[in-house]
Amino acid sequence: MTNRQKATLYILACIVLWSFIPIVSKLAQNNLDNYQFLFYSSVFSFLSILIISIYKKSFAEVFTYKLKDYLYIAFVGFLGTYLYYILLYYGYNNANGLEVLIIQYTWPILIVLFSMLFFKEKITMLKLLSLALGFMAVVLVLSKGNIFEISFSNINILFYVFIGAGSFALFSILGSKISLNSTNTVLLYFLTASVFSFFTMMIFSNIIIPSFDDLLYIIINGIFINGITYILWINALKLEKSSYVAPFAFITPILSLILLVIFFDEEFLFVYIMALALIIISALLNIKKEKENV
Repeated sequence: MTNRQKATLYILACIVLWSFIPIVSKLAQNNLDNYQFLFYSSVFSFLSILIISIYKKSFAEVFTYKLKDYLYIAFVGFLGTYLYYILLYYGYNNANGLEVLIIQYTWPILIVLFSMLFFKEKITMLKLLSLALGFMAVVLVLSKGNIFEISFSNINILFYVFIGAGSFALFSILGSKISLNSTNTVLLYFLTASVFSFFTMMIFSNIIIPSFDDLLYIIINGIFINGITYILWINALKLEKSSYVAPFAFITPILSLILLVIFFDEEFLFVYIMALALIIISALLNIKKEKENV
């Protein structure tokens, strides 16, 4: 398999697993708040990656890194495994799941934007059009189709989700530049998330023992939706440019949208189809440009 084929395969696996984020986070937060859910999920993510690292006989390498490596990994992990999720779970716990879903998936657009700003990727008309369509999709959702009568219901919560989306975009770009073992890097990411989420939980919430049902959702989220997908995602970004990898992620909200309507009977507005259509077109424009450059 070529690097592009491998990267695409990794991305597709992430897409399927990530589509369950809204479902699992909503179900798990029936009894747990977002602080507790993030802490327990991070711990299980850390433990699952630890087992993989030991099995692959790469764990000992963790103790050979330099201090600057630990600090850099901790910073990147803070962005992508702590800040992103603490804001995302807060959104799903307090706002309409469909609105949060659309705002959440502005991060692929932000990856392209940040790549232009920080890594001097060439700005093309197609990329500018892609960004414009993505922004239009966000406006459509916030306004529920009434662009000139924007609804400010839950606007503060959705803004936090947008900040989280930006943090994951930065995480993806910065994480792809780390040349160390991917499994060990992800292991340290979730160690960082476990530490920060523990203190956040202690400050803003409290420790409770999860029920059996809650524990099941935590394990699913910690091992599969978070832990394994991060290894796949980082490897995909190392094999291909972010401008090729990121647009594929727009498939995820389509799958999530279907699951949210089926499981929670949330109101389905036609404007959501319009917004998702714009996002898909935005992604296709990026892919088209990538193919022309191959």
